[in-house]
Amino acid sequence: MVYYHQLLSKKITIYQKGKAMNKLFILLICCFTVFISCNSPVIDTEATTDNYSNEPTARNIGFPSGPTYPTVYEAENYYASSGIINYGTLIGSFDAGDYVVYNNINFDEIPSPRIIQMYQSVNQENSNQSLEIRLDAPNGPIIGYFRPQSTGSYSVYKMVQTGLNKYVNVTGSHKLVFKVPNPSRSGIINIESFRIMTLPVAPFNTTN
Repeated sequence: MVYYHQLLSKKITIYQKGKAMNKLFILLICCFTVFISCNSPVIDTEATTDNYSNEPTARNIGFPSGPTYPTVYEAENYYASSGIINYGTLIGSFDAGDYVVYNNINFDEIPSPRIIQMYQSVNQENSNQSLEIRLDAPNGPIIGYFRPQSTGSYSVYKMVQTGLNKYVNVTGSHKLVFKVPNPSRSGIINIESFRIMTLPVAPFNTTN
C-alpha cells in the first residue's frame, strides 16, 4: 500500500512539474512575440501625404561631375529663400509664394538652347503643379517652368528636365530663382540638386 502511495505521489509531482514547464514555455513564447512586435518596422501609411521629405538625409544620387560636365548645384546651397525648409542635403516644403534663389549662375558656360535637369520628389497628390524659373529676383522675368511629376512619394527621387525660354538671350552671371506661383498646393516638391546644360541636339534651323 505504501508502494502505491509513493508511486502516486511521484506521478502527481511529475504532472505538476509538467504543468509548470508548460506555463514557462507559454510565457517565453509571449515574451518573444512582444519583443518581435516592438522591434518590427512600422509602415507609415501617411508617408505619401506629408508635404516634406520623410528621409531628409544624403542620398548620393546626384549628377556625374568633372571637367566635362556642367556645374552641379546642390539645392541646399542657396543664396536666399523664403518659406522653404532646408533639410541639410535637400530642400522642400514649397508652398504658394515660396521661393529659393541661387547666386552667380554662369550662363556663358552653357550654350543655347539650354535645359535645366533636376533631381526632385513629389507625391501623387501634388503631381503636375507649377514651379516658375525666374531670373535675378522672385519677381524677375520667367524663363521657364517645371511641372513636377509624382515619383510615388517624397522619399523617392527622380530626374526631370525642362527647357529654358529660347527667346530670352541670357548671358553672363545671374541669380536663378525657383518660385511657387499663387495659388498652389502646399509642399509641391522636394529638390536634391540641379544643373543647367545644353540640349544634346540643337534645333534644326532653316533660312529663306
